[in-house]
Amino acid sequence: MKRHDRRRAIARLTMTIAACLVLFCAATATKNLLASETARARAFVAEGQRDLAKNDRAGAALAFERGRLYAPRADFVRASIAAADVKDAEAPVARALRTVTTREWFALAIAAGWTAGLALALALWRRTNRRARRVVFAAAGALVVSVAAIVESNASSAAIVTATDVGLLVAPYASAQTSAPMPAGTMVVVGSPYDDYVHVEDADGRQGWVPRRSIEPVDEG
Repeated sequence: MKRHDRRRAIARLTMTIAACLVLFCAATATKNLLASETARARAFVAEGQRDLAKNDRAGAALAFERGRLYAPRADFVRASIAAADVKDAEAPVARALRTVTTREWFALAIAAGWTAGLALALALWRRTNRRARRVVFAAAGALVVSVAAIVESNASSAAIVTATDVGLLVAPYASAQTSAPMPAGTMVVVGSPYDDYVHVEDADGRQGWVPRRSIEPVDEG
C-alpha cells in the first residue's frame, strides 16, 4: 500500500471511530435524559390528575402541559391532555418542534457539530474527498435545525389561564370592553405586554388582553 493511500485509510478510520464515539455518547446521554424526563412527566400527570379530582381544571391543564414539555411523545401524557380537553393554541410548526424535547435537540446539536467538524477537517485535508463534504453539509443541516428548535423552545409563549371569571379585553385597561370569556384552563399564546396586561390568543384565534396575574406560563423556567 502506498504512503498516501495508507494515510487516507488511517484518516477515514479515525474519522469513523470518532464519529461513532460521539454518536454513541450522545445516544447514551439522550437515553438517560429520557428516563429522567419521563419520570418528571409522570409526576406532573399525577399532579394534574389530583387537580382534576378536585375540579381544578386550570391546575390540571397546567400540570399536563408541563408534563408534555418533558415527554411530548408519551401516550400517558397525550391521554391526560385529552381528558382535560386542553386545546393547543400554539402554531403547528411550534407544536411539531415540541415532539422532541429541548435536551434531545441539544444532544442532536452536539453530535451534529462534532460530526461536521471531523468531516470538515478530513475534507480540508483531502480536498478531493466528496463523501466527507457531503457529511459536512448533512451534519450542518442537522445542526441548524436543532439550534432553531432550541431557540423556538426557549422562546415558548404558551400559558394557561388560571384565574376564574377572566374576560378577553379589547384594550389593556380595566375599563375596556370584554369581547369574550376566557375560562380557567384555557391555553393561550402570549404576545406583547402592556403595564399589567398581556396580549393573548387562544386556540380558536380569539385575541385580546388579559391581566398578567390571570395566566401561568407553561414553561417553568
